[in-house]
Amino acid sequence: MIRKLSAIILCGLMLWWADSASSQTITLKAEHDMTNQSIAHQALEVMAKSVLDKTNGRLKMQLYPSLQLSGGNIPNMIRQTQMGADDLSLIPSSIYTTVQYEHGLWSLPFLFKDVEDAYLLANSDVGNRLAKIMEGKNLKTIAIWARGMRQVLNNIRTIREPKDIKGLTFRVPENPLYAETFKSLDARPVTIAWGEVHSALLLKTVDGMETPTNNIVTEKFYELLKYVTFWNYSTDMLLVSVNLDFWKKLPPDLQQALQDGAKAGGEFDFMKEKQAVEEAINLVKTKGMEVTLLSEKQHEAFANIIKPKVWPIFRDKIGSEIITESEKVLKQKK
Repeated sequence: MIRKLSAIILCGLMLWWADSASSQTITLKAEHDMTNQSIAHQALEVMAKSVLDKTNGRLKMQLYPSLQLSGGNIPNMIRQTQMGADDLSLIPSSIYTTVQYEHGLWSLPFLFKDVEDAYLLANSDVGNRLAKIMEGKNLKTIAIWARGMRQVLNNIRTIREPKDIKGLTFRVPENPLYAETFKSLDARPVTIAWGEVHSALLLKTVDGMETPTNNIVTEKFYELLKYVTFWNYSTDMLLVSVNLDFWKKLPPDLQQALQDGAKAGGEFDFMKEKQAVEEAINLVKTKGMEVTLLSEKQHEAFANIIKPKVWPIFRDKIGSEIITESEKVLKQKK
């Protein structure tokens, strides 16, 4: 009788412990490189709320904007996510090319016409394949978010045609694709870490820079630069990536909640990025920037110089097959 009673008590305790463990709150550290006013941060807030609601508070996302955990350095953030110091990060694909060059696809100049093109490809089999290969670097990429098209800004002159860029010095991210793009126009690209960009502009180390549309507003580059040309020459995506070891330890229902939350955040991000161009144009005009919008003919003038020079350099590194497949996906849209 005593043995039976002991067994019942032990069984009850085990069930209590299991229930207690499953109800404990897990706090997930999520980092990114933009301010808390950025579209990406707002999208993470949408994701965090979705995750909290779907898990009844069992999984909570704590957000760290502006590279607070990584000393202002994006490659450090990538390494920290791989090692598990960060649980999740929004990794810019343009910087991740230093780890796996296939993700240079997103930055190929003039592959995409607009953010709709980029969003379409991110949610295709091509996007799924590129997400999957990151598991080899201890990262589980649960979504790929649009980041908006990239524009060119400077303090020297209006840029309307390729000859206007010649001889100018531009800050570019740590991605050879961007450097080669500006070299193809006889400009001088300089790689500068994101955390040092404002200082470089203030010290006139560079004449200008290129950056996603929304950054012009959230980083207040209109206070530091006079001219902006909206040329939509490239983009880079945000790879919503979880440390793979952390991911494997999560029960299936929490994994699903994270994936659902990432989808909700991605939909919000896409909607806001589409709106960002017109909003940015209107705002920077009121702030005194000279805004140039390229005609289709002017746009083609840049593409006709850049693509034949830059694409052959990176076709083998990115993968000729995946570039061809991407072009097919985008052609079907048209």
